[in-house]
Amino acid sequence: MKNLLNVYWAVLAITGVLAIIFRDDKKKFVISAAIVHIFVCGFRYDSMHGDLMAYKRGFESFAQADWLSKTILSDGKNTLFYGLNKLIANSTNNNFQVLLFVIASISIISISIIIYRYSEMPFVSYLMWSCFGFYMFGFYSIKQSLAMSILMFAGMAIFEKKHILFYAFVIIAGFIHMPAFVFLPAYELCLAKKLRTIIYFYIILALIVILFRNQIVGTMADLYYDGEKFSSITSFGVGGKSLMLIALVFVGIFLCNIKNDYFRYTLILIATASLIQMFSVYDNVFTRLADYYFQFIILYAPFILNQSHESNNDVPIMPFNERSRKLITVLFCVMAMVFYYRVNFLHASDVAVDNLVANFKFFWQ
Repeated sequence: MKNLLNVYWAVLAITGVLAIIFRDDKKKFVISAAIVHIFVCGFRYDSMHGDLMAYKRGFESFAQADWLSKTILSDGKNTLFYGLNKLIANSTNNNFQVLLFVIASISIISISIIIYRYSEMPFVSYLMWSCFGFYMFGFYSIKQSLAMSILMFAGMAIFEKKHILFYAFVIIAGFIHMPAFVFLPAYELCLAKKLRTIIYFYIILALIVILFRNQIVGTMADLYYDGEKFSSITSFGVGGKSLMLIALVFVGIFLCNIKNDYFRYTLILIATASLIQMFSVYDNVFTRLADYYFQFIILYAPFILNQSHESNNDVPIMPFNERSRKLITVLFCVMAMVFYYRVNFLHASDVAVDNLVANFKFFWQ
């Protein structure tokens, strides 16, 4: 039971209570849920995980470097992230806690904005974000989580069909964490008018990965861990997650109306995540790359469960009545929480979040 009695489940429970209290006021719910998530993530102890301690050492070194030094510019590799480190370090007398709070705030505000604007089930969106590990991921992998949050704004640019804004956000994300450039094709994929264009892209991407997987893995390992190789993948994480993503794609096709633009965009993003995830058999780096697309599950799941459609003439392949949709929603959420427990808590000793579960505390403790 100890794995169920921790701050992460508490945040999920509090979010559920807030959803009940503010069930008729979406704005108040989103704001209050965002505050809870920011508080816990932003005020966590800054050395409770090995990755955080490494980031802290980098933070201190960036404070001493010149703005135009190779340490900061790094030949364009993660330059904006290093620059943000230096800016905050020089402005706060090397207070690493401020950096954590700023990144937590940006990450949570970005997903809260997109939930408020586009999600028809805000609580389900926050649930998906927690249960599929994105919230906890942000506790220790601050560079990628910051880049992912910027790509949330890029996603909104897709929904609003603002291509210049989309590419601006992707470029910003890429200079925070270079692997974020994997999101560059997203706009053209989502706005493609012909299905075969998307299919051709997937075929080309698959061939590139198969033919150049060793080079890709080596390059990504350098970008993620400065030359360290990823640890070997577990039997539970890869095959299961790949099958789950594929299943989500097919469930979405049957349960939601593909003529709905917003749903179609998120369907394409999740389908792309499923394709990238399939290559995680080569190395866990592909799981990290897939997450740049998979994070849009926070919108995709509510679209499926609400069976979004624009008119009575545009209905899903398998429409359900209101009672059935409520039952499916409950079952889906229960399954997501089971996944959350199994991946992040039941097998915590086998994954990177072990210290986050066992050693969580706030900075003042």
